Amino acid sequence: MKNFIMIFSFALLILVGCSDGESELAGKKLGLTNYDPTITEEEKKDKEVIFNSHMAVFDFETDDEVVLEYLGNEYQGHYTLDDDRLAIELKDGGTSLAMTFIQFEKNDADYYSYSGESDEVKLDEGGEVSQLKNVYESYMGVNESYIFIEESETD
Repeated sequence: MKNFIMIFSFALLILVGCSDGESELAGKKLGLTNYDPTITEEEKKDKEVIFNSHMAVFDFETDDEVVLEYLGNEYQGHYTLDDDRLAIELKDGGTSLAMTFIQFEKNDADYYSYSGESDEVKLDEGGEVSQLKNVYESYMGVNESYIFIEESETD
């Protein structure tokens, strides 16, 4: 019995050590926007930054699934977060939008939760018309800095 417990404990230790941890983004909703230098210190302190319906919002549902909500539309996709690199791929029928943010970092000191710089952006329309093109044209300049504002429970 003692050997069984020792073998079981060793196997459990290996399984726990090899499993992927939960993504720090899982369960969060982050609005994508450019940094606004006109935000007052009081707004930063109270986190009273406008989180509105015109903002592209990433809903990180699980460890690898994301939904982009933009102008009343939703686009399903997947993401990976490796160190300071966030890669997102969204689909809408035959159209796909792939985007990568580098220097993606958590920020506890200011009104936004994360910041990052767009590195790679690719829209593949696949011969179809998709609203993902609006997201691409509105937000996705390469080498641009973005902030991600976390949606609070009261938004």
